[in-house]
Amino acid sequence: KLMVDANQAWSLDEALAFAPRLQPYRLAWLEEPLRADSATPDWHVLAQASTTPLAGGENLIGEPAFASAIDAGALAVVQPDVAKWGGISGCRRVIERITRAGRCYCPHYLGAGVGLTASAHLLAAYPGAGERRGLLEIDGNRNPLRTLLAPMLATLRDGGIELGRAHRAVLGTRRDGFAALAGSREPEPADVALGQHHGGVENELPPLEVDP
Repeated sequence: KLMVDANQAWSLDEALAFAPRLQPYRLAWLEEPLRADSATPDWHVLAQASTTPLAGGENLIGEPAFASAIDAGALAVVQPDVAKWGGISGCRRVIERITRAGRCYCPHYLGAGVGLTASAHLLAAYPGAGERRGLLEIDGNRNPLRTLLAPMLATLRDGGIELGRAHRAVLGTRRDGFAALAGSREPEPADVALGQHHGGVENELPPLEVDP
């Protein structure tokens, strides 16, 4: 599947002019073609004119903003970011609304391993099905700290990863890796709870019962 991210770069007129040019590519979605705070009618106009499904949500803040965007119906793919707003608990409530509305949930996250792992667990708990099956966004750039904190990425096979069965990820067990990245400075060990239910992203799991 191919997706395009406009990163809020276009006005409505620009988006309407560009959208038809994407039709031959049969993209999975067009992400943030308009500013996140654009008027709801503008999103509706573009959604009706575009054969490519629209995606967005990474820059929405608060449950009311998500409720308004989901209920408006212009977004086929909704992308809350666990690190930008809400954490696991807040995003769970938004995801449940996305599911009830018949939309596709795809977590947005771009950065290091802790947030990516939390996003992966949320997606494992709410994977969707069929055309609404969600995908985990992973930055393709080299990132040694992410590799250290998200070892599950090494299990990537056939488009899926295995999250494992351990109940906690203990960062203190990776002190040698941190020390190597930081040079002579050795960080203090720390524990981060990532969730009670772990498993492959491709398998449906019970909802997480963990606060951020």
